[in-house]
Amino acid sequence: MKLKRYILKTIAAVLLVSAAYMPCLITKASALDFDTHSKRNKYLSFLGQSLPSNNVQALYADPEDDKSIFIGTDRGLSKYNGRIFRTYGKDAGHYRNAPAGENINFVLPTSSEIWIATDSGLSRYNKILSQWTHFEQGDDNSTVPTNYIQCLYFMDPFLYVGTWGEGVSVYNVKTNKWKHYTSKSGLDGRYISAITYDNVKGQLWFATYDEGIFSFQNERFTGINAKTSDLVSNRVNCLACSSGRLYIGTPEGLSIYDGNKFRTYTKEKGLTTNVILSIKIDKFDIFLGTDNGLYKIYNDTITHYPIKNSLSRGKAVRINCIEKVKNTLYLGTQHQGMIEIVR
Repeated sequence: MKLKRYILKTIAAVLLVSAAYMPCLITKASALDFDTHSKRNKYLSFLGQSLPSNNVQALYADPEDDKSIFIGTDRGLSKYNGRIFRTYGKDAGHYRNAPAGENINFVLPTSSEIWIATDSGLSRYNKILSQWTHFEQGDDNSTVPTNYIQCLYFMDPFLYVGTWGEGVSVYNVKTNKWKHYTSKSGLDGRYISAITYDNVKGQLWFATYDEGIFSFQNERFTGINAKTSDLVSNRVNCLACSSGRLYIGTPEGLSIYDGNKFRTYTKEKGLTTNVILSIKIDKFDIFLGTDNGLYKIYNDTITHYPIKNSLSRGKAVRINCIEKVKNTLYLGTQHQGMIEIVR
């Protein structure tokens, strides 16, 4: 009897250990999930649907309008409400009705303003006054240190500005004062690709193009890189945070960091590509935009959504950004417009 119990316990232990190291399951999208072949889906492009460009680089839901989404492209900014587009364009060669530049890298709407990161500076649009303010490169500390603005994060009253080449700048919207962080401040990465916030641990995270990731808390930076940890790559494309876990998208796969250890998803563990370009977390679903379409991770199961449209000509769709508005998923693609998928 004792021998039988021992054998059963041994088998159970082996099964538990085996389950912990099993590769993730990859499945096809189910009928109850997002259907990328549904006739209700829309493929919105520059040709006929009023997008400024087919290269969509930024998406952000309007917090004041649960039906609308802001769209940043390499040829300007638009707002879409599910039916029509509104484009913010130049007025007679001036920037009165447009962002500082046409190449939009990031869009961040708040309750009263819209912040836009461009290759020609930082822009702020006051919704109440319908007025633009532009911050362009200067020699002193009273503005942005470079015109190449890559990403933004707002935590009242501070706007965190990730630049391409000059680290992080912080703008106090109440005092109109700037503060700049570079390698002298402990931030070794000059090229900032993404910013997110961990509301469980109370720390900001900055992704860099070549130096891994950096946490920021109590005016102190702490770096984590691939040489000194299990981070899959120092070149980070995107970040997202949920329930104390940091999701890190790189050209070498997805790393998930819980504050102590890393877990990595790659081609060896169920993906068909390692190139992670964007991440969107929706409750328990983790959506990944890649150079081979859309993936979803739920409870360790990987679902691949095949996406094809007339512009792709059978080639893989590269997804630069992802946003969700109610039951609709929006995908910003490279050179193939925006895809609207209804659940």
